[in-house]
Amino acid sequence: MNWYLIAEAESALWKDGQGDAAHFVNARDKYLAFIETSSPTYRAEGNLACMLAAKATLTTDDAQKSAMEDQALAHFDNALASIKAYSGPNDSSEKLSFATAFRPDANDCNKKLAELWARKRSDQSYDSVVASVPG
Repeated sequence: MNWYLIAEAESALWKDGQGDAAHFVNARDKYLAFIETSSPTYRAEGNLACMLAAKATLTTDDAQKSAMEDQALAHFDNALASIKAYSGPNDSSEKLSFATAFRPDANDCNKKLAELWARKRSDQSYDSVVASVPG
């Protein structure tokens, strides 16, 4: 079963907080299942990071919010490591596609991840980290 496609569909239904919370849970669980069983994982890790960053902005409990933010950053670190290590037949186009997809202005979810990055990792620019992927 393609957990990634199911996760994408559930994520689209959740729409960064606009939809039913059950869709967030389903998308999160399917991305995690994909990450555990499939490869390459960089897109799933990146999309999960965005979702967690967006969900954290909707969370009022400080401890849950902090945990979600830490998870978001950890998954994005994994995504960055995975895409930088990726070597496949379309290596450079995949890396450029990833960098383009995770620009902060690509969508609201990425914007929230970039804002989280800026708050928690002010020593590194999110834009420059993402831009360094293809290079």
